[in-house]
Amino acid sequence: MLKNRNKNGLMNHMMSKGLVFGVLVVLFVAIVASLSPVGAATAKEIGSSFIVNDFDVKVRNVKVIDYVAIEYSGGYYLFEHIPGRKFAIVNITTINIGKTEHYAPSIYASITASKGYHFGEWSAPVGVHSEEYHPRKATKDEIEKYGCYYKSGRLYPGEMASDDAVFEIPEDTEPLWVNITVQRVQAIVDLVNPKLRLEPAIDIKEAKIQKGYRHYVVNMTYQNIGGLELVGGKAIVYLDEKEVNYEEIYSLVPLESEIKELTIIEKEELPEGEHEVKINFLDKRGNEIGEKILKFEKIEEIPGFEIVLALAGLLAVAYLLRRR
Repeated sequence: MLKNRNKNGLMNHMMSKGLVFGVLVVLFVAIVASLSPVGAATAKEIGSSFIVNDFDVKVRNVKVIDYVAIEYSGGYYLFEHIPGRKFAIVNITTINIGKTEHYAPSIYASITASKGYHFGEWSAPVGVHSEEYHPRKATKDEIEKYGCYYKSGRLYPGEMASDDAVFEIPEDTEPLWVNITVQRVQAIVDLVNPKLRLEPAIDIKEAKIQKGYRHYVVNMTYQNIGGLELVGGKAIVYLDEKEVNYEEIYSLVPLESEIKELTIIEKEELPEGEHEVKINFLDKRGNEIGEKILKFEKIEEIPGFEIVLALAGLLAVAYLLRRR
């Protein structure tokens, strides 16, 4: 009996040691996994998706503003940037593309600005008591204009979470790209300068003659596919390499489209044949951000009075032939 008892005790001791060893192995693997480097970053353009397990993650836009409205337990508070700095807000959306509900993943972001500066996400150092940012209760209009939102919790299939990452950058710099990490998957997203995409459905129609000049109207749709809001700019219209008109562009947020009617005034009689219309889009600094070249054919038309005379002449000839 004593021999069997000793044998059973030895076996129990060995099993307990094996169990402890197994637990240690699992802990070791977990620690190594947590310390392992994040996978190689994928380069993306703003507005494009990258898939992380059951999530479609997308950086939609970035805006540069002077204030941010952040929610605290007492409501939304407005913060003003420190002199010499400004806020850059990067909007990131996450869509659950799986078949079951999931908790919204944590998103970690940092931003690179011009001059090679790098910044992590901003938060008020001591919340609503951060006096250097002049915090105060935000009004309804200020919340609508400057509100920064973050959604956590569960996402049902097809549901989207929209998060705003806030950064504080020097006033004399511009955001260049943002580095985001979701569930150990990393992407670097270019926050490109504003660019215009010109839609191919463009036509030229002749308007009525006004004050002795023939007018042509160019219908054009263009869209801001850049990451920054386009504020100030113009579209300059050239006819056969001569500037004939321009149109101001006041404001166009990312992914917003606008339709313009650009008028060409023919101040000199154009000969028959093919002619070229070129439209250059410039930002407020005069940099070209888009161009479109159009061709149209001018065919000499018979004026209405001459058509009437011609028809009358044909009828007269026909009458004389019948008399003979």
